[in-house]
Amino acid sequence: MSYVYAGTRAYTEAHSLLSETDFERLITAQSARDAVSVLDDTFLAPHITRSEGDVAGALEDALRTIKARLQSYTPDTQITNLFWHRYDFFNLSIIEKAKRLKDDHAEMLMRLSHLGTIDPEHLLTLIEHGKLHSISPLLHDAQQELVKTDSISLLDNIADRYYIESCSKLLAVETDTYVRFFLSHVIDQFNIQSSLRFHRGLHTVFSEAPFVRGGSIHASELQTLEGTLAVLSRFTNTVFTESHSATEIEKRLKQRMSNTLKRNAYDTFSKAPLLYFLHRLLTHIEIVRAIVRSKEAQIPENDIRNFIHHLA
Repeated sequence: MSYVYAGTRAYTEAHSLLSETDFERLITAQSARDAVSVLDDTFLAPHITRSEGDVAGALEDALRTIKARLQSYTPDTQITNLFWHRYDFFNLSIIEKAKRLKDDHAEMLMRLSHLGTIDPEHLLTLIEHGKLHSISPLLHDAQQELVKTDSISLLDNIADRYYIESCSKLLAVETDTYVRFFLSHVIDQFNIQSSLRFHRGLHTVFSEAPFVRGGSIHASELQTLEGTLAVLSRFTNTVFTESHSATEIEKRLKQRMSNTLKRNAYDTFSKAPLLYFLHRLLTHIEIVRAIVRSKEAQIPENDIRNFIHHLA
């Protein structure tokens, strides 16, 4: 299956996103309104117009538009669904939260993302009729665990773990070198961060750190904080100690993924440019969302710089 056209187009689109200058203008904007004005000069401009200045709506609209465009020129949508499938699992978490708030069917639908691989209304209907297993045993298992979980603060973590489980299942049958790297990295990043949270006392409800098999790291390497930091240091070629924050660690892990995908993106005969474009796109969306929210909360510029994962 040829990826020449899709790879070339994706590589071009990856470089039409936000620039370093755009990010700098966003960070130095005096207010949320000024930040929106900056976005009017970027690829997000038509989406800002359609959403009448609502940044959250504009970002969702941009992703939905790009998702549809990618589907029109990608030979195999499985490669793009690697990214969109995550929203299916988080929609399960949103549905469970909405149920606990006593939302009705219509109210739940308003909360759900349309970025997943399953239409939100169809997903909700399957759950209401007890038929989710018919399209995905893993989504069914995730939904069942979410229902049984008392703490609402754990729901997103559970949804994320099941998404990582789906990556592990795909990795077991995937043969493409670039896709295998991506999936393995996603699994490894989850396991490292899960282990760090557990050893730092942030996963107090678990007797051991959640671990998903399939990546390059063995569970035995993450049994202690010291072991986990050693794995992290080896993984990123950076020396990490107990004093490093979760934000610093996540940033370095994402940089490793980003740098590797960028190096491989020149291979337009492969799936690498698609992986690079989607990873870059979602990273840029994450940064924009974080900056605008910070501006709305009137967080100082220096503080924004400290926690933004600036990976453009």
